[in-house]
Amino acid sequence: MRTTLKLLLLLLLIYGASLLLLLPATHSYALLRPQLPPAAAPLQVGDLSGTLWQGRAGAVWWQQRPYGAAGWQLWLPGLLQGELQINLQLQPEPTAILNGRLHLTAAQNYYLSAIEGDIAAEWLRQQLPLPLPVTAGGRLELALAQLQPAPQLAANGVVWWRDAHLQASAPLPLDLKLGDLSITLSPLPDGGVLGELGDGGGPLQLRGRVTLQESGHYRIDALLGSRGNDAALAQSLALLGRANSDGQIPISLNGRL
Repeated sequence: MRTTLKLLLLLLLIYGASLLLLLPATHSYALLRPQLPPAAAPLQVGDLSGTLWQGRAGAVWWQQRPYGAAGWQLWLPGLLQGELQINLQLQPEPTAILNGRLHLTAAQNYYLSAIEGDIAAEWLRQQLPLPLPVTAGGRLELALAQLQPAPQLAANGVVWWRDAHLQASAPLPLDLKLGDLSITLSPLPDGGVLGELGDGGGPLQLRGRVTLQESGHYRIDALLGSRGNDAALAQSLALLGRANSDGQIPISLNGRL
């Protein structure tokens, strides 16, 4: 009798969980929205389809900026780690596909892991408040083991800018091919992110480091140089400052995002 009762309770539990997982996405979002951590407040989604288990948002906004469409699927093994884990696929622009896993912890914190994909460099350029009307060519390849916006900023992985290219028509005509550039990210001990800058042996020589603090303060220290006989690149770099004894131009910038 006791064994039969336990089996019945197990079946009821499985049935209840199945009903919950098959709850339409629109109802699921309405129920879960109030439970999201405060850091997720700028997130808005629309055009929902599918279920809590697996579905799609036809439109995603973050801080009132559109970020295309997104699909999701719950990763149930994450529950054994005390987290709600969701496999995500984001398409912020027509040619981009970004994959990753969202982790929601019991402490209402969140972070992303296993982020992979590529995206047009120009799309990212449009998201940044750059003072010059520059167009960015090439694509960004992401391979990030972890990205944690809050409560403590952290990141770990590599981003490559493949076939990096900058163009502008004013105030000065610009058409620069830079080759492949990289930034290797790692967390700072007291919070924030360190980025080691490098290149893939193309026209632009790049070495340096970037630090980004949780407060939004950043600092860039880099050495720039040119390879080969790219006169346009050499002339453009000369506008940035005087070369050192090795023929490289030191750059130091700091500010706040």
